[in-house]
Amino acid sequence: MNIITKTVIALSLVSHFSAYAIDLRVDNIRLYQSSSQSFSKPSSLYIDDGKIVSITKASDPLQNADNTINANNQYAIPGLIDLHVHLGSSGSNFSEFQYLPVKSHFNSNLYLGVTNIVDLFSFEQTLNEAAQLKKAQVTPNLFYAGTLFTNPGGHGTQFGGQAYEIAKDEDIEALWEKHISTHPHVTKAVIETFGGVGKSLTDSQLSELGKRSKAANLPYFVHVSTLDDAKRAIKAGATALAHGINSEAIDDEFITLMKKHNVTYIPTLAVYHNHSDEKHNHTISSQKELLKTIPEKLQGCLFENVPAPSKWKEHAWDERNTAYTNIQKLHKANITIGTGSDAETLTRCTVLGYTTS
Repeated sequence: MNIITKTVIALSLVSHFSAYAIDLRVDNIRLYQSSSQSFSKPSSLYIDDGKIVSITKASDPLQNADNTINANNQYAIPGLIDLHVHLGSSGSNFSEFQYLPVKSHFNSNLYLGVTNIVDLFSFEQTLNEAAQLKKAQVTPNLFYAGTLFTNPGGHGTQFGGQAYEIAKDEDIEALWEKHISTHPHVTKAVIETFGGVGKSLTDSQLSELGKRSKAANLPYFVHVSTLDDAKRAIKAGATALAHGINSEAIDDEFITLMKKHNVTYIPTLAVYHNHSDEKHNHTISSQKELLKTIPEKLQGCLFENVPAPSKWKEHAWDERNTAYTNIQKLHKANITIGTGSDAETLTRCTVLGYTTS
């Protein structure tokens, strides 16, 4: 580490593009220490060419830099990762505001410290908008699944865009070619039987998508909501479960499957907080500092006339202790747990505002 730091600093000294050796010095900043899970004493952080090149104690002599910032004892942490977003979705109950500009989402990501996002269902227009923004401004790193796979008329088809609907096993070949042609970073499939009473992709269809994803070196994310469907997904080759089990207790078989196949669990509890607790307690709108990048018309909706969430979301909110207990069990079993908002602006306020405490 010291050798690398000294080398970078030495190279910076020969730069002809800045008055000093360092682009930016941030003073009185407290950095997160992963080894102790605590924050350092106030330090100085040196950044050059977009990279951290040195960290010094407050008592050490200061080096000159082109720009300086006094952090006033604020905290610095690594960029956050959201493993489940939908660019364009507001994350609210307001159908008239269902879709928002990608720019608004990107700005919210960065404002709240989220530097890497995984979009698990995005339309071509959305991805094109994201690509254009990347050329014009700083954006979070975007990884995407593109279009998701589902059964005919299944979950994902209600949003107005085209989903990859698999009616029979033979449909997968052509749909997979479309999937690969978009150069995705991940595959997304949906098992949503709405409590076990609806139709979904079959085991053979899920397994075929799993095999193709593995061959293409693509992570395979599967949307699940019931324990039986989660087990189906794991057996079909899922590398990550999106949403997770919120209304029934997980069992030992599920934990064993998760460990055996090294599957990541990505709960999205924030969406229930957003849709339910906002209605009853106005939790999000009480944290005005988190709303600065949200379009004004949407901010106004958070303070009055908040619509009631759907019945199933209210039920999930009422049963949230089951979801929390499941996560605790998985944590104790050393299962990898990721974070996902399931939407964008509003739910992210919930994720970073209070559910992590």
